[in-house]
Amino acid sequence: MSPELKDWKKWEIWYMQAPTFEVEIHHWNHSADFSVWNVYAIIGPKHPRFRRGSKADDELPLHGGVTFQGQAYGNSPGRKVGCDYTHYGDKLFQAARTPEEVPQVFRDAWDLFQFLNLEQIRGMSPIPNETDL
Repeated sequence: MSPELKDWKKWEIWYMQAPTFEVEIHHWNHSADFSVWNVYAIIGPKHPRFRRGSKADDELPLHGGVTFQGQAYGNSPGRKVGCDYTHYGDKLFQAARTPEEVPQVFRDAWDLFQFLNLEQIRGMSPIPNETDL
């Protein structure tokens, strides 16, 4: 017996790409009254931040700080760093079903995109690799 459409969960992704990084917004409904929103940066190996390693990720402008760090998709050499909107006091985000209800998530993603883009333009100051620390 195959599952019915109502048994499947929908996952929405919005993204903006630059040559060395990408910023994504993820949304899905965990239950009838609980939505999950996330913002992620996919940092490619040619972006200056990539060399700095995960210890530098706390500098990123993420809602509530970094709540996810891992490898980008599949065999991609990039790093994925992100945050969620499920902290204490985030009930507005948890109840929201559409982007129009959570403009702050999209503003935060845009701020992250601009932050990473400015780092790319400036090249960031050279610091040692995480393994050299």
